[in-house]
Amino acid sequence: MYPQSQTVTITTGAATGAGTGYTAPIHGRILSIRYIKDSYTGTPSLDVTLETSETEVLSIASMASSASWRSRSLVQKSTDGTDLSTYEPTYCGGERVKLAVTSAGNSKTGTFVVVFG
Repeated sequence: MYPQSQTVTITTGAATGAGTGYTAPIHGRILSIRYIKDSYTGTPSLDVTLETSETEVLSIASMASSASWRSRSLVQKSTDGTDLSTYEPTYCGGERVKLAVTSAGNSKTGTFVVVFG
């Protein structure tokens, strides 16, 4: 599968400084997530999960400027569930990716690009 991308623009609430956006359903590995700084103020936080399974993909406590992340999930042994100390991209099987932003300023906009394949 060739890498593809989806762009998600999130506008925060007028009173909350928080907002949530979603990709369309995707199939494949989440390869990277890019934040393109727009009008968010301060240092917003970002939590990225898969919508249905609530699998955590990425959690960033402070985004001061545009950045890219290549999130990875810890791999466990199939026999006993112990960690292998290796990481691989998070797999998504037809779920939407949920991006939740907080502390971004009231009525502000930010853009995210999710690359998968």
